[in-house]
Amino acid sequence: MSVSIQNYAFAPNSITVPAGTSVRWTNIDSVSHSVTSDNGVFTSSNLSGTGTDPYGQPTGGGQYTRTFFTAGTFPYHCSVHPTTMKGTVIVTQ
Repeated sequence: MSVSIQNYAFAPNSITVPAGTSVRWTNIDSVSHSVTSDNGVFTSSNLSGTGTDPYGQPTGGGQYTRTFFTAGTFPYHCSVHPTTMKGTVIVTQ
């Protein structure tokens, strides 16, 4: 299953998968983002490319994959933009 990071948003912002499924986030935005669970269960490094923007900040790019083995609801956010970028992974049995 895939989630795109674009226009300062996770798309889709909620995804439902069966247990044992891997979810891959791909940053196709022009700036760096992360995928960080609200309760600290998982976190990516900054998903950035190899360049810098005109302000010296990392450009977009990068991927993060996590396999979800346990059923539950896993809210997450971007640690760079925590108040505006939020998502949820719902894992079923």
